[in-house]
Amino acid sequence: MWHYATQYANALSNFKKVYLVCPKYSKKEFIEYNNTSLIEINSNPSIKKFIIETLNICQHIDLFLKILKINPTALHFLDNHPWSILYALIFKLLGYKIIFTQHDPIQHTGEPRGNIQGIINKIQMKLGDYIIIHSEFLKNMVLKKFNISKNKIIIYPHGHYAFLLKYKKDNIREEPYTILFFGRILKYKGLDLLLKSLLILKEEGCKFKLIIAGEGDLKPYKKLINKLKEYIEIHDKYIAEEDIPYYFQKTCLVALTYHDATQSGIIPIAYPFGKPVIVTKVGGLPEVVINGKTGYIVDKNPEEIAKSIKNILYNPSVQDEMKENCKKATYELIDWIENIKKILYIYEG
Repeated sequence: MWHYATQYANALSNFKKVYLVCPKYSKKEFIEYNNTSLIEINSNPSIKKFIIETLNICQHIDLFLKILKINPTALHFLDNHPWSILYALIFKLLGYKIIFTQHDPIQHTGEPRGNIQGIINKIQMKLGDYIIIHSEFLKNMVLKKFNISKNKIIIYPHGHYAFLLKYKKDNIREEPYTILFFGRILKYKGLDLLLKSLLILKEEGCKFKLIIAGEGDLKPYKKLINKLKEYIEIHDKYIAEEDIPYYFQKTCLVALTYHDATQSGIIPIAYPFGKPVIVTKVGGLPEVVINGKTGYIVDKNPEEIAKSIKNILYNPSVQDEMKENCKKATYELIDWIENIKKILYIYEG
């Protein structure tokens, strides 16, 4: 979320003065300070420390006073942080415009703390003057689930993470026939679908390698992994941003074989590195993939997934063309600044 916040603030600061509230421990290297100022607070990822800091009334008073002094045209909450409800409620009562970004207005299968997030989402939907979501698919779902006006729903595609290119290593080369499954390993991510599709490729005698990089529980996939162990490289850990390019540089394509989804922060990483993607027809994923150009949009069917993998891995001309298309899509389809131009009106006083 910090990466999203910095890149959004950078884009918005091209047109507006931005004050970004952030934890003191956050890395500041991705912020462009030309029109952005920071308001640093004590907020710790440790649950115990977070509770203590939440009860620190002096910090809250200080933050309230700083915001009042700035007197912004709008307060934009970029996620469903527990503090946001209280701050949004008070400032809305004071007459300020309130904007929320809802990354996951509908909870994923197997998502931790899903019930709590669901409650916060409902409150935000009611409090917000505008609700930003990342796809037309999500807009339709939100309108069905929540009793709110469609005029307050704003679509803003998830922007690219091209800033990660600064961590590229010249000595890392792409490995032929290599597939990447990247990010947290949760039930909705559909690792089982990908593994089943690779079993088909194995039976057909195809050459391939799968890199699994991300933190999570692999026990549910143990049997499938054991059948493919000579084809799989596993990095079961949290991947720091400076290490992310290593995995994208090594691979030929990125698989997002999700069972369900809202949108994904993986495609915004894959495109700047010129990596085609294979996505299932779930959530807003198909809206940021140009089928046959930047990858393939497929059903949740192992045979179809396997076919799409082969179409990329074993057709060098297709792969090369898709790589160039992905780089172009970075700054055409999911460019932060170009897309924010379309929604600037929500920040007007």
